[in-house]
Amino acid sequence: MARLQVYDPELVVVDFHSHTQASHDGRPGFGVEQNRAWHQKAGYHVAYVTDHLSPEGAPSWAEAERGRAANPARAGERTIIAVGIEAHSNGTHVNVLGAHAADLALFGPADHLKANARLAGGAPPVVLQTIPADLANFAREGLDSVTPSIAIEVNDAAPRGLAQNLRDRPRILRMVDSLNLAPLAASDNHGFGSTAAAWSLVRIPGWRQLPPDTLAARIEQAIRMQRRFAVRTIERRTPQVGPPVSELVFTIPAMLYDLNASISAMERLSWIIWVWGLAFIGPWARFVFLRRMALRRIARDARMPTVTEEL
Repeated sequence: MARLQVYDPELVVVDFHSHTQASHDGRPGFGVEQNRAWHQKAGYHVAYVTDHLSPEGAPSWAEAERGRAANPARAGERTIIAVGIEAHSNGTHVNVLGAHAADLALFGPADHLKANARLAGGAPPVVLQTIPADLANFAREGLDSVTPSIAIEVNDAAPRGLAQNLRDRPRILRMVDSLNLAPLAASDNHGFGSTAAAWSLVRIPGWRQLPPDTLAARIEQAIRMQRRFAVRTIERRTPQVGPPVSELVFTIPAMLYDLNASISAMERLSWIIWVWGLAFIGPWARFVFLRRMALRRIARDARMPTVTEEL
C-alpha cells in the first residue's frame, strides 16, 4: 500500500472523506478502527469519517463518534478520527466537516443541509463539495437557499470520482481560483481496496501535541480563513490518454511511460535489470525444460523392447 511520509513537522496529512459500515454503501465489517488502520498504513495523520446521513439521523454518527472517543490524548501519537457527515445540498452530495450528532438540526427533510447553517458552537460548517457531482449545482455564495460550499474535491479516489477528476480537472481548478475554494483530496474509502490516490497537507504548527478535537478544529478554521491557500494536495500520477478509443489502445504504453517518468534513476535501473533478467531466464528455462523432456523421451525409448526381442 502506498504510504506518504512527510518530514516537515508542521504538516498534517489529512483525508477529508471516508466511510465505515455505518454508511448504507460501506462494506459490512469495516468499522471505524478498520478505517483508522487503513489510513495509518497510507500515512494519514487525520481521517475524517463522513458517513452518509441516514433518514433517522443520529445512528450515522455512531462509528465516527466511537473512533473519536478512542483517539489518543495527543494527535501525534497515531492516526486520529475526526467527525463529519455526508448529506445533500442543492441536489449534490456534500461533506459537512466538524458536524457531530449534536448538529442534527443543521439538516432538513431528505438529509438536505439547511440554508445559513451553523454548528452547535455557532461557527459556520466547513462544507466540502464532493465529486462526482453536477458542478452546475455547486452551492456557491450568493444563493439564498443554501449554505455555501467553501471547499471542493480536486481528487476523489472512488472510480467515478477519478473519472470526473480526469474529465473536469481544468473546470474544477478554475472554480478553486474564481470562487476562492479550498482544494481538498479524499479517499472516499468505503472499505474496499488498499490504494490511496491522494493526500491533503495542512500546515498546523505544533499539531502533534494538540488534543485531537483541537487539531480538527484548527484544520477547519484554517480552511475557513485561508480557503484556497489552506491546503496542498499530493496526488499519484494518473495517465491521461485522451478519448475513450485512445484509452483502450494507449493505456498500457501510457502507464509504462508514466511509471518511467515518475521513478528515480536507481528504481529505473532496477526495472532494467529485472526486465533483462526475466528476458534471459525465460528462454533458458524453456531450453532446460525441453532438454529434460527430450532426455526422458530418449530414456523411455531405450527401455522399450524391439520386435526382434519379443519374438
